[in-house]
Amino acid sequence: MAQDQRFVTRDADDLAKVVARWLAGRIARKPGRFSLALCGGRTPLSLYRLLGSPAWAETLDWSRVHIFWGDERLVPRHDPASNAGNARAAWLDKVNVPAAQVHMMPIEPDPGTAALRYEHTLRTFYGHEALDPGRPLFDVVLLGVGADGHTASVFPGDPMAANDPAWARGVVRSEPPARMTLTLPVLRSARSVAFLVAGEDKAPVMQQLAAGDTTLPAAQVQGEEETLWFLDKAAAKGLT
Repeated sequence: MAQDQRFVTRDADDLAKVVARWLAGRIARKPGRFSLALCGGRTPLSLYRLLGSPAWAETLDWSRVHIFWGDERLVPRHDPASNAGNARAAWLDKVNVPAAQVHMMPIEPDPGTAALRYEHTLRTFYGHEALDPGRPLFDVVLLGVGADGHTASVFPGDPMAANDPAWARGVVRSEPPARMTLTLPVLRSARSVAFLVAGEDKAPVMQQLAAGDTTLPAAQVQGEEETLWFLDKAAAKGLT
């Protein structure tokens, strides 16, 4: 497994530019279809807006890119909390990604049923019932990190986290809404994993991760070929 790489940018807007250039390079150098799993939350929105801007919309051949999500809140697409809704409005509806290649997580009353449907979507795309370490499901997985060390919607203390046999799982917590998440083994089935982390509130957990705390879900996802950490200066505070 390749060593993690860390890149520190001036601010969240600069982070978006650095990640956009990196992602463009990964797409350009991979022939054929390209599979990309997106993260939600506030941090990647600057990236998505940039990719949807006129300067970037026609830069790459988006027609061969398949889009997935690492997690989703089970709310209507127009809800401000919808990861898919936000990514589509900021970016995907403005570029030439065929609609059939935008694989949104299904929104259903029962999170477990929704997760099974998405698992079927993933297995069909992959073409096999079991993941092969030599053939990653994703080319790139984008992830964020919560202040508590969660990533996607896999939270600390989940006893199933590290070796969950499911590909996707419903998540019901004390605070609504319900969620769906890809499991850590599926998120690890990627050539490249890139974490996008911004804000001073993330500095303590980044220090915890840098100190080697492997109990946090964010510490348990690495790419098959590379794992990159894109941080703004605020999130990198206290790191050496």
